[in-house]
Parts: sequence; C-alpha cells; structure tokens
Amino acid sequence: MDSKIIWENLKNKETWSRLIYMVLFVIAFQLVEALLFAIMIVQFFAQIFTGKPLDRVTEFGSNLGKYAKQIICFLTFSEDTTPWPLASWPSQSHQEQSGIDDNS
Repeated sequence: MDSKIIWENLKNKETWSRLIYMVLFVIAFQLVEALLFAIMIVQFFAQIFTGKPLDRVTEFGSNLGKYAKQIICFLTFSEDTTPWPLASWPSQSHQEQSGIDDNS
C-alpha cells in the first residue's frame, strides 16, 4: 500500500463523518432490536387473545425490518445512503399492502 494514498484517505472528512454516522446508527440498531422484541411480545399476545396479529403493528414491524436492513447496508458499506432520520422512513409500497407479488 502506498502511504500517500493512506494519508489522503485519513485526511478525507467524508470518511470521518461516516464514522460518526456509523456509531450513531449502531446505537439506532440497538433501539430497533428492542422495538422488535416489544413488537414480538405484543403480536404474540394479540394472537392469543384475538386470534390474529394487529394489522398496524404488522405494518410497522415490516417497515422496521426495512429500516434495520437500511442500517445494516449502510454500516457494511453496501450503500452510501444514510437511513432515517437523514432519509425518509421506509414504508410499504401499494403492491406490498395489497399482497401483490412481483415474482408472479
């Protein structure tokens, strides 16, 4: 490795700002895990007491899963786009809400 390239990379402000975002999104991911656990408990008891999971919680859980994926992709450098709150919250598309499968 060329030490000049390494030195230039070390001076790159975007690299250091990404590190700060990465630390913040690791914390956000921990909160997502706690929310996932809470959703699991709520849905389990909804299933027991009503015979079906709660629709709004199911939708939120789906969106939360997409958000977790966005965080993981950002943390692993698969994507450069920062997740919510620096981008829009992931939501279900009309096709997903109506149950249409793209793979048909």
